Amino acid sequence: MDPLLEQLRRNGLHAHRWGDVAEIPLFQPKPPAQLPDDDKLSRVIEYLIDRGKQRPASLKTLMGTIASRFQPKLSEEEAGAMVEQLKATGVVALEGARVRYGLPD
Repeated sequence: MDPLLEQLRRNGLHAHRWGDVAEIPLFQPKPPAQLPDDDKLSRVIEYLIDRGKQRPASLKTLMGTIASRFQPKLSEEEAGAMVEQLKATGVVALEGARVRYGLPD
């Protein structure tokens, strides 16, 4: 083992040797933090309330709007699950492909 590392560790320091700065965990890129579904749902509801009468009128547009509100963009399945949550909470109701809102204008 490296004598310098041995000395540092004997003195109670946590020391490691890396071949390249890019290998140091501190400098590794972190994946974006994922919001819990409740936070995502809250953000979507706030957005829809803020839109007032300019809310998406069709299911397809609503799903696209929901997907694009997040980075990285939600998949079609995730956006569909979000629509189901909105339906379950009474925020939206579907009439065919049309969307009716249970939100204040």
